[in-house]
Amino acid sequence: MSIFFGYVASDLFVGPGSDFLSTALFIHPDHNILIEGEFSLPTLIKNLPVLLSVLSAGLAVLLYHRYPSVLTYMTDPATFGGLGLAIYKFFNSK
Repeated sequence: MSIFFGYVASDLFVGPGSDFLSTALFIHPDHNILIEGEFSLPTLIKNLPVLLSVLSAGLAVLLYHRYPSVLTYMTDPATFGGLGLAIYKFFNSK
């Protein structure tokens, strides 16, 4: 039911020209930095999270499929003073 209501009522909250929550939070016009953050940043900085995500995923797939010995070397307890194994255990623990 919540998914259905969210689909039906989404335009009420975030639709174009919506004035439903206009009085809920007051933002002084001098303190509105959303416009500055949206239009004054270079395109590279805006796209940086996407680029780094794609590069990281590509590196992970490359290391996992093409060079698995690098990952096993990093998790060896004698390598890097056990730091690689500690990081592996941290991210793999449940």
